[in-house]
Amino acid sequence: RDLAQIVAGLPVEIVLKAFPDQPVAGRVARVAPQASGAVGDAAVFAVMIDLPPTDLALRPGMTGRAEIRE
Repeated sequence: RDLAQIVAGLPVEIVLKAFPDQPVAGRVARVAPQASGAVGDAAVFAVMIDLPPTDLALRPGMTGRAEIRE
């Protein structure tokens, strides 16, 4: 429902389960042009986020929560 407001350049704050006290700031790089699936009756679109260099040991597949700020 909020997809139309998600555009490249918006700031994002990510809190990973592995590092709950160390939020990581980033920016929306792009939104996938096609849905990758659905959750209930909502389509799911991947959002790619650019992250600055960090000393955190980030790895693919880490889970957490991202908040995109408009």
